[in-house]
Amino acid sequence: MHNESDGPPSTWREPPLCEIAETRSGGTPDRQRPEYYGGAIPWVKSGELRDNIIRTTEERLSEDGLHNSNAKVFPAGTPLVALYGATTGKVALLGIEAATNQAVAAILANDRLAVPEFLVYALMYLRPRLLRARFGGAQPNISQSILRDLRVPLPPLPEQRAIAHMLRTAQRAKEATEKVVAATRQLKQRLMEHLLTYGPVPHDEAYRVPLKSTEIGDLPVTWEVRRLGQLIGSMGSIQCGPFGSQLHASDYVHEGVPVVNPTHLRTNDIDRESLPVILKSKADELARHYLQPGDILVPRRGDFRRYAHITNEHQGWLCGTGCMRIRTDNPELDTGFLALSFATEPVQTSLREKAVGTIMPNLNANILNALPIAVPPKPAQVLIVNDISALDRKIDRKS
Repeated sequence: MHNESDGPPSTWREPPLCEIAETRSGGTPDRQRPEYYGGAIPWVKSGELRDNIIRTTEERLSEDGLHNSNAKVFPAGTPLVALYGATTGKVALLGIEAATNQAVAAILANDRLAVPEFLVYALMYLRPRLLRARFGGAQPNISQSILRDLRVPLPPLPEQRAIAHMLRTAQRAKEATEKVVAATRQLKQRLMEHLLTYGPVPHDEAYRVPLKSTEIGDLPVTWEVRRLGQLIGSMGSIQCGPFGSQLHASDYVHEGVPVVNPTHLRTNDIDRESLPVILKSKADELARHYLQPGDILVPRRGDFRRYAHITNEHQGWLCGTGCMRIRTDNPELDTGFLALSFATEPVQTSLREKAVGTIMPNLNANILNALPIAVPPKPAQVLIVNDISALDRKIDRKS
């Protein structure tokens, strides 16, 4: 497709989406009814939309779950759009018959006017328009009316099919690359498990490493188990993000200081695409929540597998509501190594067991202060971080 600013070619129309397709959303069965889940019906959630083809889903519904909710089944070949959440504006093409939740809009094209696969690529191209039209606070939404009013550059059907074919070929090449990236990520996970169990030694020499029994499992004899509160140093701190009363929906603007909320955390990374922003003057009022290199962000509640090590790239961003910031002042601790520790099973187990609350378990400073961390000597920490970083760079080059 050509540049958006050029306008569509003269042979193309630009009708609103509602003239060429219907939009429908789904629903979520009662989570307190386990019999509504685990059935045969694939169920797509917004987080699974990543400009892809959906052939499998994380969860499935039973027939009772489908009939006792607003979830609807859509046929293979249906374009989908994420209306809110971390993947807002992302699209997918159903490769299977599946139901969706309420955060996903299904686009049911009039086949006399539009090719569904072409609409998927058109919506990818139009995502900036959709994101500019969002409304709401910390997690802005795309409404059904915004989607229906979206004007779509629309060539004649033969051109739609030709464009879809060319872009599908490019997509397949991208997917092949993604498989290599996925294999590299699996290698990274195995390498992390090895390094954080035996230290920076080759796999075939792990048996030579003398181990000792500790409260969090066997570790090399030169390693210690320390509490996070002991590790962060006298000038270190563990601090919650601003309260909701300090940061309102009306404070979010189009340009300004990025605010990192729990939904933006990944596995030692931050999803930059959907970050909300606030004015610098408002951020300065919340200056104690500014991030600096070496900080570690974890969610206060929800999925504790998400965390991020703050680098120079994130300098001047703000810790958002619902996050907790860990800042250290310990020359014997590599903050990159400390961040990697949050991916280990002992740390994850401790977080899950100590979190307070039943419906939505929460962390607090006391829980984090008591967190047991396996700590090797500083040179080993640096080697471990360097080995993992080398794999991360390979993944970045292939992505």
